[in-house]
Amino acid sequence: MSGLPRHYCIIVHAGAGSHHSSKEAQHVQSIQLALYAAQAALASGTDSLGACVAAVACMENDPCCNAGYGSNLTEDGEVECDAAVMDGSLPAYGACAAVSGVRNPVKLAEWLLFRQREQERRPLDRIDPMLLVGAGARRWAKRECLETLPPSELVSEHA
Repeated sequence: MSGLPRHYCIIVHAGAGSHHSSKEAQHVQSIQLALYAAQAALASGTDSLGACVAAVACMENDPCCNAGYGSNLTEDGEVECDAAVMDGSLPAYGACAAVSGVRNPVKLAEWLLFRQREQERRPLDRIDPMLLVGAGARRWAKRECLETLPPSELVSEHA
């Protein structure tokens, strides 16, 4: 079977909520770009998790999606995002919730999962977190050299 082509399916959506029909072409383009990002990741040799992260990060950077930059605002006028990833071959996941000021929350979730995969014990026999929320998630992301920014930079004109 090694000579057979690999088949896969990638399904994405442009964020939670309803999208106005006048923006349909913009949403279709965003979804296509996300799928291209996933395909490029797979073509470069990454695994399916990396392809998913690439697709979601692409949408987190697109203001027409309700993900990351351009998300619906909280009652306080800020963008707070959630993201989670899981590796089905391990009993591990990475997730963040209500996080603001992180460019790509999905990359934070991926990094948390990566740290779980390492299974290296920390001082005092501690393990890395699997789920981080709010300001603590942002501080951890910054400490781990993930891209952080002032929370106001995640607010799009449309939002």
